[in-house]
Amino acid sequence: MPEKHLAVTHERAHADDLLALWELERAGSPERFARIEHGLRVRYVNISGNKVDAPDDTTYIGIGGGQYDEHGKGLLESSSSLLGAD
Repeated sequence: MPEKHLAVTHERAHADDLLALWELERAGSPERFARIEHGLRVRYVNISGNKVDAPDDTTYIGIGGGQYDEHGKGLLESSSSLLGAD
């Protein structure tokens, strides 16, 4: 069975992070999010802004300075709004 795509967020995830994970899991369009074709597994980590030891194609939600990390991108953004805009 193919391995599920890894998404990482922080412990005690905020509502916007949980919504982003839900949106990612149910993206539906293989063209949009081909990396989750076989489902999603989530890892909750205790981290402060740095990436964790994970595969290169890991999706970071609300942490790691990645595409879906709202920190430093303005008060009107959330991890789920960044994912929705993608």
